[in-house]
Amino acid sequence: MAMTAHQADDLRTLAAAAEKDGQHIYTHWRDSNAAKANEAWHKAASPELFVGLLDRIAELEAQQARKPLTIPALDTRSVVSDDELAKAFAGTNFGGADHRQELHIAVLKKASGYYCGHTITTIMRELRLIGADNLPTKKGRKLISLAFHALMVGGP
Repeated sequence: MAMTAHQADDLRTLAAAAEKDGQHIYTHWRDSNAAKANEAWHKAASPELFVGLLDRIAELEAQQARKPLTIPALDTRSVVSDDELAKAFAGTNFGGADHRQELHIAVLKKASGYYCGHTITTIMRELRLIGADNLPTKKGRKLISLAFHALMVGGP
C-alpha cells in the first residue's frame, strides 16, 4: 500500500518535532524489559533516518512510475510455426483476435483445469498441445513457458 503525500507530510512533521537541538526525545531506556534492545532501537530510529527512508521510498515510487518493468513474451514460433497456426485456424471464426494469443490463453486455461470451447480444444489437440486427458503435453507446457515468461520472471 503506497503512502499518500498527506500521510508522508504528517510523518515528516512528527519526525521533525521529535528532534530538538540534536537530541532525540524517547522514553527512558529503563522503561523496557529489554533495555539494551530498546536503547539500540531508539538510537537507530533517528528522525533523520526516518525522513531519509521516506525520501528513498518516494524516489523509488517515482522511478517505478516512470519506468515500469516490461519483459516481452518470448517467441513461440519454435513450438507452433506460423504455417501450422494458419492451417489449424483455417475456416474458423475468432473475429479479429490474434490466433497465437488465443492459443496461448487456451493452453494455459487447460493447464489450470478450465473449460475451453470445442473449436479451440480441437485445434489444441490437432497441434498436440493437449492430450486426450485435456492436459498440456510437453509441447503445450513449452508453449506456456515461452508465452508467459514475462509473468513468471518479472511478475508480481
